[in-house]
Amino acid sequence: MRSKRSAALALVLLAAVATAPAAARAERSAAGEAGLGLGCVFGNFVYGPAKMMYAFFGGFIGLVAYGLSAGDEEVAMKVIEPAWRGDYALTADHLTGKKELEFIGRRAAHRAAREAGGVDGSDESDGGGGSGW
Repeated sequence: MRSKRSAALALVLLAAVATAPAAARAERSAAGEAGLGLGCVFGNFVYGPAKMMYAFFGGFIGLVAYGLSAGDEEVAMKVIEPAWRGDYALTADHLTGKKELEFIGRRAAHRAAREAGGVDGSDESDGGGGSGW
């Protein structure tokens, strides 16, 4: 019963921190920091295993794709790369909106373009499909 109360309190604190105005977040109290920390811990109980399963099965499907395509690495990497890249843990920056959470990983060229300021959603390095994957 006590663990349910603790989990409920953590979720309430996380909701309070996540919905606070930006000015209030800049001057976060000790309780707000604790709530953010608890949000990271409890969020990672769900997010971490989900990302690990996605990466594992992405690698497996990529291996199958490699075999079915008669050893074409490009085909396999189109499956493996998004599964293996991305964030494996939630951080305080993710919960406060300072950093975008990346479950499905992007190609290195797409990530470099976003960081350089070319955020148009297309990845010209892959022949221009515009999908960004």
